Amino acid sequence: MARNSSSTDATKPEPTPAAQSSKPTGTIMYVGPSLVEDGTPFSHGHIFNNGLPAAWEAKALIEPEFRHLLVPVAKVGKAIAELKDPQSRLSSVSRAVLEASRKRIKEGAK
Repeated sequence: MARNSSSTDATKPEPTPAAQSSKPTGTIMYVGPSLVEDGTPFSHGHIFNNGLPAAWEAKALIEPEFRHLLVPVAKVGKAIAELKDPQSRLSSVSRAVLEASRKRIKEGAK
């Protein structure tokens, strides 16, 4: 049976393959800066197994680069070394996430 293009399902965007593949699986660690937003702590070194809590998923949707700071535990050593290089991409992402968080907190305090 053909779908009616005016149905509510038709207005929902389909996730792209890239968005689907960027969801972390297995055991991962957050290597970004520790922050607290809306009462949710995002702590450096936090480990997750097979997915993220809803607040973490929401942050990743608002701020897609946040996902770059969620790395498989097998690659944590390399990621930490990269974070120590202030000119590395991961270090830049970490600073951007921290700055965006500070900005949101400052705007929320007004």
